[in-house]
Amino acid sequence: VGLGSEGTRSVDPSVPDDASAIEQNITLAPSGGRGFVTAFPADPRPTVSSINASGPGQVRGALGIVALADDGSESIFATTDNGFVVDRFGWFE
Repeated sequence: VGLGSEGTRSVDPSVPDDASAIEQNITLAPSGGRGFVTAFPADPRPTVSSINASGPGQVRGALGIVALADDGSESIFATTDNGFVVDRFGWFE
């Protein structure tokens, strides 16, 4: 997944309709520069990050639990052009 530049993308995590949160790992592969990625349910975007990079070309991973929006989606925001992989391990009802 990539966002192209700073921005937010809504993602369908493909989990059951009664899921309220997901467990996932986000890996920068590679980072586009200094910045961060945040996974969150819906606007407003929180002021915390899910994963950080201190420069370009870094490969970093971070495990986290993210609540889902009312429509079952999650949003991913990136401050710079990052390539990243999202691996989902499970969900919570």
